[in-house]
Amino acid sequence: MSVNRVLRFLAGFLVASLLLFFILPLFGIVQAKFLPPGIAYNNAVGKAHGVVISKQVTPTGNPFKAGDHVYLVTYAFRAPPPLERGQVKPGPSLRYYGVARTEEQTYEAVKADDPIAKIKYETTYPDINGIDDGTTGRSVGAGSNILSGWIWFLLLDLVLAYAFMVALEHFTVKENI
Repeated sequence: MSVNRVLRFLAGFLVASLLLFFILPLFGIVQAKFLPPGIAYNNAVGKAHGVVISKQVTPTGNPFKAGDHVYLVTYAFRAPPPLERGQVKPGPSLRYYGVARTEEQTYEAVKADDPIAKIKYETTYPDINGIDDGTTGRSVGAGSNILSGWIWFLLLDLVLAYAFMVALEHFTVKENI
């Protein structure tokens, strides 16, 4: 693979990313669904109060920390559902859930039905949420975890980048390898 081909792929990746970033919202796909959850959570503006539902201790999946535990707190909060296209007024509040990873001291301090004062969520996709107390952070539950919809965006982006690279090879100077 030559340097020119790599540069064509990078140019195609940049063009594909920009196109998808501006075109997908026109089709009703909000940016929070195709950006990594960490970025969407950092830009989230929704605030809510919630309640602790349950607690759970599980062994860590990290093979380098065998014997350690992960302390999880499941919580619920109410928020208005995201507005659909053309909708002006939000419907009645829905209940959303999250699972936060906490420290052992925090885990021991909370009990079921304890109120949570600071829950931060993405207003266009409330599945991306977390406890905004400075120590807990983003939820590790469904929709908010690292394995969510943004991976499909990345795969689509890579496929389009390859297509742009092939198109650029067709219309630019041919290489003699």
